[in-house]
Amino acid sequence: MRKFAILLVGVLSVSLLQGHKYEPINTEYAPPVEVFILDITPQYFNLSEGRGFYFIPEIGMEMPLTTWSQIEISIPYLRLDPPGSDSRNGLGDLQLGFRALLPKPRQGPILSLNFEVLTPTGDSQDELAGEAIEVAVGLFTTQEFARGVLFGNFSYAAEFPKEEDHHDNILEYSTAAVFHAGRLLHPTLEFFGESNLTERETEVFLAPEIILNLTPRTELKWALPIGLTGSSADWGLQFQLTIFLNEHPDSNLPPPISRFH
Repeated sequence: MRKFAILLVGVLSVSLLQGHKYEPINTEYAPPVEVFILDITPQYFNLSEGRGFYFIPEIGMEMPLTTWSQIEISIPYLRLDPPGSDSRNGLGDLQLGFRALLPKPRQGPILSLNFEVLTPTGDSQDELAGEAIEVAVGLFTTQEFARGVLFGNFSYAAEFPKEEDHHDNILEYSTAAVFHAGRLLHPTLEFFGESNLTERETEVFLAPEIILNLTPRTELKWALPIGLTGSSADWGLQFQLTIFLNEHPDSNLPPPISRFH
């Protein structure tokens, strides 16, 4: 399972048309994407025992299937710098995802079911891959208000080892609130983490964040995750630049979920 012991130094997202406006760095919209989205995510993980772990970069794609569903695929290119030995690099584990929108009630949040499979396709001998297939099922929710958006992502993941009886059961969660202070400024607060029920270990972060809508085609985001448990990193740094291509220059940038009202 991905660890949140993070010193995250960069994220670049590129999408076509509007994609998902005002989406926080660590929390996703419940509605599926309307257009093809490409994510390129360089990042660095500060692990224990002085090890450095890099995604250089992780490449992900989200693609609409219908008006109510999408698929996504991602794979990282990794570099591991263990103390006292040479660095190792190569492709990591392939992740596949499917999201389906649930019928929306007349009042209440938008809900969707999210399914993910993480396959151990990387080089495990070089510690660039997991030892098990990981399957996750989750409920994503989004509620739009006049001056903001509330997000919630909640998932249960189970690992299925190839050779041993032990497997991890993990709860993943992320919530966020985005406030539209104006056309330019969108202050955000995120709470995210994961609890390994098998190992009884929890990593949780609180992340103040700023989303700047620089132009109709460009968003810039910063976040400072602060660790809240002993298993979490003390702090992290996140940066994201989102570019929306082929968007009408006079767009007023309405939140994309408004089409479901």
